Amino acid sequence: MSEPRSRIEQLWIDPAEIADAETFKLREPAAVSALAESMVRFGQREPVDIRRTAKGLQLVSGFRRLAAARMLKRDRLKARVHDDLSDQNALFLALADDLDRRPWTAADRASLAGRLKRFGRLPGKVEALIRLMDSQAPPEGGAGPNIDDCTVDATVRAAALRDKMADVCNDLAVLYEEWDVIESERRAALKECVRYMRDMYPFLEGDGEETT
Repeated sequence: MSEPRSRIEQLWIDPAEIADAETFKLREPAAVSALAESMVRFGQREPVDIRRTAKGLQLVSGFRRLAAARMLKRDRLKARVHDDLSDQNALFLALADDLDRRPWTAADRASLAGRLKRFGRLPGKVEALIRLMDSQAPPEGGAGPNIDDCTVDATVRAAALRDKMADVCNDLAVLYEEWDVIESERRAALKECVRYMRDMYPFLEGDGEETT
């Protein structure tokens, strides 16, 4: 008999609210500087997976995204929050997500064996994923999602832009504390961007033609 489906909500959470970011970490995350830069430029494209437990929120997948958010000192992280997600299903989700991220080295595979011991007897679907990992060569590099912005509804794009702008405001607030140590050229470029957004506001209000 299959397990009942867990209820899932997509929310913005504070990374500080995550009580456990170790249990389902199946290997050490790769360097996050490039991902952090991508999050600054394009926003967080994919949510992390989190489940509710009696001890608080527990990270299931998205360890690099969490590390990048912490590096950027962000207080917002896009997350799928699962209610009533079993240990077995959480482990399967963690492994399936990580299997898609980057090739597993022999050292990763050896480390995984040790990490899986804490889960005891593995469910069949997890063992099947491990056999798949062992039998297939790692992918040569995967193409990211092919999204044509022109086909995305304007309302959806507006919501995504709102989230990106919230992240920009958060990043600017963090940078303000270190403003004096930023190179003058970079400060000038940032101020130019902020001026552009300021000048756009009357147009968004519908009275741009009255500005000088």
